[in-house]
Amino acid sequence: MKIKEFRKILDAYGADPDRWPEAVRAQARALLEQSMPARRLQEETRALDTLLDRSTLPSRERLDSAALAESITSRGPAIRQAGRNGRAISLGWPNFAVLAAAAAAGFLIGWFAIDIEPADTDAVTFSEFSDDIVIGEESLW
Repeated sequence: MKIKEFRKILDAYGADPDRWPEAVRAQARALLEQSMPARRLQEETRALDTLLDRSTLPSRERLDSAALAESITSRGPAIRQAGRNGRAISLGWPNFAVLAAAAAAGFLIGWFAIDIEPADTDAVTFSEFSDDIVIGEESLW
């Protein structure tokens, strides 16, 4: 076993060999006997394990599922009634409005034939040179 593999085991399972998977436990112990860097890694991991064991997690209040269900179901009819009486717009209307605006803009641009010309009016166009282009011996155009 290499140090990298041993480090992954320590990161995943901690410093206690009893937590390591049985398939690699013998190889990891053999590495510990032979390698000083492996023993240092185990000691660092043991210090981290001790620190984690001493720390306390913040206590959370238990969730009362019955009270939550009661709260949700008691407000259900009021929410449904507000949806019926309110002016609700379905999700299709905003999409339709944007599509209609884009279509109208496209129609107006096409109707008025807005020409956008470059600022440099003395620019050379491709059509001036197209007569000189010949592909092969016969012109394809």
